[in-house]
Amino acid sequence: MSAFNKRNSRDKAAKSANGAVAGTLDLVSDAAASGGNGSGIGEDADLRGWAARIAGLDFTSTGVLALRAGAVPAEAALVLDWLNTLLYTGRNRELRDSLLVLPPEIRDRPLFAIWSAFARLPQEPAAVRDLLAEMRRTLSPDEAPVEFVLALSGEVQATLSEWSDYRELPPLIEEIDRVQPGLVGLPAALEQRLILVRCMAMLVGWPTHPQIEAARTHIETLLPRLTPGSQLLFGSVLMNYLIWWRGNLTGARPYLEALEVLARRGDMPPLAVMAWYYGALSFAYREGALDRLQQLTDAAVAFAEQHSVSHRLSNAFWVVAQAYADAGDFGRAEAAITRYVASAPERWRRADLLGAHYLRALVALCESNPDKAIAEAIHGREYAVRYGGPHQAAHQAMVLARAMAMKGDRQALVHIEHVRQIAERTDNANFRIQATFAETVLAHVQGRRSDFAAAWRSVVEIALQLGWRQITGMQREFTAELANNALGLGAGTKTRRLIALWQLVPPRNGVVHETWPYPVRIRSLGGFEIHVDGRRLEAQGGKAPRKPLELLWHLLAQAQDFPQDALADWLWPTLDGDRAMHALRTTIYRLRLLIGSRSIRHENDHIGLNADHVQTDFRDLKLSLDAVADAAAPNARRLDALDATLRLYQGQFLPGIRLEAIADVRRRTHARLKSECVGLLLAQDSQDPATVLRASRLSVIAPEIMWPASFSVRSLEA
Repeated sequence: MSAFNKRNSRDKAAKSANGAVAGTLDLVSDAAASGGNGSGIGEDADLRGWAARIAGLDFTSTGVLALRAGAVPAEAALVLDWLNTLLYTGRNRELRDSLLVLPPEIRDRPLFAIWSAFARLPQEPAAVRDLLAEMRRTLSPDEAPVEFVLALSGEVQATLSEWSDYRELPPLIEEIDRVQPGLVGLPAALEQRLILVRCMAMLVGWPTHPQIEAARTHIETLLPRLTPGSQLLFGSVLMNYLIWWRGNLTGARPYLEALEVLARRGDMPPLAVMAWYYGALSFAYREGALDRLQQLTDAAVAFAEQHSVSHRLSNAFWVVAQAYADAGDFGRAEAAITRYVASAPERWRRADLLGAHYLRALVALCESNPDKAIAEAIHGREYAVRYGGPHQAAHQAMVLARAMAMKGDRQALVHIEHVRQIAERTDNANFRIQATFAETVLAHVQGRRSDFAAAWRSVVEIALQLGWRQITGMQREFTAELANNALGLGAGTKTRRLIALWQLVPPRNGVVHETWPYPVRIRSLGGFEIHVDGRRLEAQGGKAPRKPLELLWHLLAQAQDFPQDALADWLWPTLDGDRAMHALRTTIYRLRLLIGSRSIRHENDHIGLNADHVQTDFRDLKLSLDAVADAAAPNARRLDALDATLRLYQGQFLPGIRLEAIADVRRRTHARLKSECVGLLLAQDSQDPATVLRASRLSVIAPEIMWPASFSVRSLEA
């Protein structure tokens, strides 16, 4: 990659169209200059003077190609250089128009018919594929090797661009392997192009090919020596392979950053630029960078519309829909699916149906609607079997495995095995983690605790190695439940690291395990401490400003978000309304600097602590007291809550803080603790040793409690 970066840094300055092509992959001009194909412009063309006249004209004028003077092969090669420039700088319309004004005796030759097909490739890939396939069948690799290779490589490129039926790729790759040994005297640049196209076809459409690693290495080796346009195309293909198949964001990042310089230039082939956007969107998706994802989407749409390649936006919206579904933004996910379907012309409906079913199944999965996910994925699998490659069928199996696992259906094992086999054959990190995650879900739903713990450990190992912030089918709330369950079964540091990586929020139902890795922890019972990312802040003794701390104390005391007007009045009773609100906004800013911007919510004129980000012992105490007071709950559950209450209550709320509002909360909390706990204990057997122990612990907290005679002093001392 270092050589590629060096080459790319030299290319940052914009080059002229001719300079970008000179001395590189001049496919047809190399062939014409060699005079070895028998069907290019030969010495008998009798078009003299083109070289001199072209050199003095504006190359953007198509009229130059209508000149009918004499030429020799070397002079004709200059014209072909210019056509090559138009092709590899994405000026397909100009190329098409230029070819139309060539003399008929030149335009009708197979070589130029192939060029004409290439000019239509970005907008009409399906038609170009069929046209080039027909031409290839009429050409002999022995008699017209240049034309044959151009038609064959173009057919592969059109199939990849059409993005519909990957079953056509293996036979084309096998055809390349069959004819390549017999292609004697082929221009070096054209032979190189054929090999590169073969490698690209394997990386994109045949990832189970036994020579896939050799193909990847070949592209990596040749990339620094390619033209800028070819660097962008093949480098983007390699980047997407690393992201989607290897799961290697670290390896893909240098390509993403270096190729962006080329993608922003105005002279790059549109399809190569769109390939880069696909990789950049995929990278942002895995990084969980939704703001970046939206920026890239807007830029890709604008570029595609400008260059008439809006059909390629289906790839972009395929990524965007997954990203928003995994983030839980289902409205945007559905909107992306709508745009995905709309971006594909009617002739591409096969691929559209396959992808649309998968995306709708994925959204249903993330919405915890397994029945809908299964129905959509079954339809998608039917299309994948007919038109897709092994990876597309595996995507449908991936959703089926997860959805059936959510239902506890053992049929999920069939799809898990399918996904695992594809993962092993292709070394695909995404499918590997998906198969293991589905096993984890199935074990959890079926109540197989030891199997769940083992499968969860495997998920954690793979996920931490990948470093992705989002995986496909994230189901964040359900995944948080799994992580919390794993903590309860003894999972340790690695699970907490994964929770932080995936930015999971604590489960909203049930008790959050005490080792859940909240970014911010605040102790307010029996003392006052703030821990941010495991580091204790010096919040007292003059180390922190007073007003932000007073604001924090008021927020700690409230069960609900606080009206901002009331807060301003409490904190600045002597200031008028506007000045008090200004002071409040400043204090909120300072508190965010102290404990993190995500720790404070300020919405709809209310302010509060973000319970997904901040853990406080006082809030946990209030929740446990609520559970103690729940008369409808089973007695055993209420006693568990009482034990949690006694464990949490390490002393009075914010001792030593003399603010009247805080003192009032302190008094009411202590009184409620006595009332709720005594009431529950009085309903228990007073001679039960467990009851005696609980009453004893409560008496240590509140020695002023007067127990009935049945709770003898002797029993308490015992």
